[in-house]
Amino acid sequence: MGRNHAGALVGWYDTVANETRDHAGRLIGKGDMLATLIVR
Repeated sequence: MGRNHAGALVGWYDTVANETRDHAGRLIGKGDMLATLIVR
């Protein structure tokens, strides 16, 4: 799970579905592990 400096969730990588999602659960991408780079 990716978190910002305040500790709020900004996104996560689902290893089972192979998907990166933002804090609201919206699909950002497939096949990558860029949850820590999600910018909202």
